[in-house]
Amino acid sequence: DAFSWCGSCHNAASMQPLQRISESQRQFLLDGVQQNLRSDGRGPFDYRRVIFELNAIPTSTSSCRLRAGETEVLVALKCDLVKPRWTQSDAGQVQVTVDCAPSVSVALADSSTAEDWGRRLSVLLETLCASDSVIDRKALCLLPKVFAWEVHVDVLVLSSGGNLLDSL
Repeated sequence: DAFSWCGSCHNAASMQPLQRISESQRQFLLDGVQQNLRSDGRGPFDYRRVIFELNAIPTSTSSCRLRAGETEVLVALKCDLVKPRWTQSDAGQVQVTVDCAPSVSVALADSSTAEDWGRRLSVLLETLCASDSVIDRKALCLLPKVFAWEVHVDVLVLSSGGNLLDSL
């Protein structure tokens, strides 16, 4: 059976099928594959145009605004020098928080829904970054048991054009 997957935060993060697609929708997708054409006119290996605007938020340690097609994401980093946690006295910490603006989807008009989507994406990104091969937390420690960096990554999803997880 074929399913359509929602390109928004909620269903992409939880990987739950949204609904079954009809036979005509299925055939439309298969025809596009055979013709090497996506529904937006791009070829199968064409990328959306990606634009990075660095230091978009001057009050943060670092920041970036990303535009990829119809998706727009704003990311800000804040770094604090803290005493390491006693459970990981030789490592720093990374915390990821994602917020979805109500403009991302009509479904986000309800603020509790937007908060739920943000929580799911935060958990997804924290899980993806949990491996030391992605972020070496020991490299964030300046002096064991004394000083380590605590990095806060704040993500604001302004719009989603179907490639949100790729953009994050």
